[in-house]
Amino acid sequence: MPKPWNKEELRRGVKLDNQKVISFQDVVEIVEHNKITYRYFWTDEKFILHVNMMLKNNYGANLVQNITGPLRYDLGHRINRLSRRYMFIKEAARISDSYLLAGSDGWRYWLEFSKNYIGYINPGKIDFYTRTSKLVLHEGPGIHFRLLDAMSAGTPVLVNDLQGDDGSPTLLDFFDNGKDIILSNLEELAEKGRYYLRHTGILNRIARNASRKIEKSHLWLHRAQQIINDINKLQML
Repeated sequence: MPKPWNKEELRRGVKLDNQKVISFQDVVEIVEHNKITYRYFWTDEKFILHVNMMLKNNYGANLVQNITGPLRYDLGHRINRLSRRYMFIKEAARISDSYLLAGSDGWRYWLEFSKNYIGYINPGKIDFYTRTSKLVLHEGPGIHFRLLDAMSAGTPVLVNDLQGDDGSPTLLDFFDNGKDIILSNLEELAEKGRYYLRHTGILNRIARNASRKIEKSHLWLHRAQQIINDINKLQML
């Protein structure tokens, strides 16, 4: 999770193509909590276009074309990443008070979540936390090895239904919503999470289905065989 914006970052000037200079805080206030910002999966290039549209609506101008470095990264990536994760965790925390956050220390700086932050988990201990969890939640349906590990361990997975597509495969290309995984938009996330935690029979069935599908088609052995097959095809060309 990125750290909250600090005063220095928010004071930075952002130049528009009509020669007007606004503060980065002005951009954040317009873009960060716009519903489209955190409910859509954006590539950095597309997100810059989204920022431009917001600025055009409010200031009648676009970003200048030669913004580079950290400011460009923050405008094209970090605003989206921060708002998307914040809104997802904010809703996910309504499922239960008993939740844990792990990963980089950015979580320490969010007072409303820091009490549930347990720090960076040593890779050797991730399996323990996965197997002892009732649900593993993720901010989007993109394929992540930790989600596959959770399904392999028999722990059900609930993912945020982000809109948009960068062309990469997602869990939905291989697993069925309601059968192998649980998909939810932000509006229904807390309600849906509480529903499945109350209906453990359904939840356990979803977990078993996912585990079987992982064992059948998504082990490292299957990925290695796929690579070998692809290499053999190339050699035949």
